[in-house]
Amino acid sequence: MAESVESGDDSEPSRQAQSREHRELGLCVQCNLPIYKGWRCEKHYEEYKITKRQPSSPAETANNEPKISRQALWQRKHRALGLCVLCSLPAYKGWRCEKHYEAHKIAMRLRYTPTKRGRYEVGGGDFAKIEAEHLAKKEAAGAQDNNGEQQTGRERYPSRAEQPSITSQALPPIKNRPSESRGSSAQRLETHLDPNMIREKWDPTANVTFNRALWEELTTLRFIEARTPVVIVGPVGTGKTFLANALGWLAVGRGLGVLYIATDDLLEMLRQARRDERFNEELDRLLANELLIVDAFGIGSFDAAESRDLCALLDSQHRCGSLLFVSKHAPAEWLSLFADRSRAESTLDRFANSAYDLIIEGESYRKRQKPSLSRS
Repeated sequence: MAESVESGDDSEPSRQAQSREHRELGLCVQCNLPIYKGWRCEKHYEEYKITKRQPSSPAETANNEPKISRQALWQRKHRALGLCVLCSLPAYKGWRCEKHYEAHKIAMRLRYTPTKRGRYEVGGGDFAKIEAEHLAKKEAAGAQDNNGEQQTGRERYPSRAEQPSITSQALPPIKNRPSESRGSSAQRLETHLDPNMIREKWDPTANVTFNRALWEELTTLRFIEARTPVVIVGPVGTGKTFLANALGWLAVGRGLGVLYIATDDLLEMLRQARRDERFNEELDRLLANELLIVDAFGIGSFDAAESRDLCALLDSQHRCGSLLFVSKHAPAEWLSLFADRSRAESTLDRFANSAYDLIIEGESYRKRQKPSLSRS
């Protein structure tokens, strides 16, 4: 029977006729063995599966590999760095900065209109109405305080053109304790101030001396209005950081933006920003605060890259409300710490001749903060 279906003609019609005849007889279309699967015997069926799995050409192999779009790579990189996936500002919520997060919430409310029993319909939102309601809720949430007064909430990262002007008439009354300040729990996370270093907890019997008249002037915070830098100078442990935190909490009580940062952390932040080619954006974010407190300045020397970054910060300090440096060295001694002295000389000369110098002398204040067991 198998010999009856064999043919010496290799033309296409003869092959089709042979395949048809093999199927009718239950034989493999490539040989005379019984069918196993797919009109093929077991041997030819396994070869067919291997052939189907393998690509026919290198181009087909390249096409089968998964492709990652440029937008997906951008988002992965920004999420890994903690940045907004739409711009280069730090992420606020949902992998977006505060500006794009607020716009996203408005867009979602425009897209999904709530109906009865928690259901939503697509479209049909009024942009002007929804945006007005959203801004009203945001201002109401950030404008309440214990005295019933309302304060306008400032954006987290305002642009230089939108930074609010600070006037003595516009400043609300001081609330000295951080627990009474507007949004105190959120402020502690953003400012990095020590909640125990407030003005009322300073021990007036401490054996340290400084210009009391200058200190009282600084507590009015008029130096922030005048954009005047401040340097607190003194030996180790005399309470410099305590007084700097106390001024920071006074500014927080007035609703001003404050950031406390150590010098090493500041330099690492600027170094990483320059490596990621977003140095200007990071500098704008730092200077968006009305008061920037830089602690432990001048403990060690600065290399060429650090000198360049610090000079850029000092040259741009007029864009901030005020800079406050805590150091054991006077500004006149800072030049020897910079590797690039030619660049730093004019910058430090302008800074030193425009800053308040609060010089502290005396015994260590940290002895009073040492914990001890009270005896009955």
